[in-house]
Amino acid sequence: NNSKNIKESISDFFFWDQTDDNDTKFILTNICSHVLPEINQNDDVSIFIFNFDGKLIKEKNIRLSPFETAHIYFNDPDLKGKFGSFFVFHKFKEFGQLISNNCQIAERGYSGFRQDKGLWNFVHGNHYAAAINKRNKIYSLLSKTFFKTTYRMQLSTSDTDNFSIILNNPSSNDINVIFILYGEKKNLKISKKLKIKSFCTEVTDFKNKNISYLEIKSNLMMCRPLIKKYYKKYFDVFHC
Repeated sequence: NNSKNIKESISDFFFWDQTDDNDTKFILTNICSHVLPEINQNDDVSIFIFNFDGKLIKEKNIRLSPFETAHIYFNDPDLKGKFGSFFVFHKFKEFGQLISNNCQIAERGYSGFRQDKGLWNFVHGNHYAAAINKRNKIYSLLSKTFFKTTYRMQLSTSDTDNFSIILNNPSSNDINVIFILYGEKKNLKISKKLKIKSFCTEVTDFKNKNISYLEIKSNLMMCRPLIKKYYKKYFDVFHC
């Protein structure tokens, strides 16, 4: 990461979805108790929730006691029917050996998703996406290049005719991406350009296209998406 201050907290830009019969939750734990168990202190957490078009719609402030773990549900009435992305920043007073070891606080924990009150499907954090400074200003940590780079998905989507590609933008600048999708014989099926504005979340659905392979071209060093694959009675969500 390229955080400007060793005491600044780092977070992924996590996806959330409360549309239709979807539910989201996040498993939040006192990070200090895990990395500095000898120090008995609270962990003050700020969660910044953005909707799909990059508007900050909610901020949650939570204090975790030592060794406490909490499940944060996104079932607030003002989030119903919406989707977007969120940051989770941790703050505590004592840093112990973290600073001398050049380590920082970073949240890349587990988000849970379910449909129609079924079983939860969990996915781990994807990136060290952004940091927050003393003035509560969020800035991106994602590396960019002058020339476009290509990210190649490592798993096939040939086992389903219905899947979604989820990308978000944790930076203050627009991100331009190109989806290139191939069939089983590596024949080009779809090429689609997309512009993702600051703090926005884009969910692109593909249905009945016989797609098996995906490439994403962008100016990000690693433009790795979240993939949601739908089956008859369940779904799978992952990054790869």
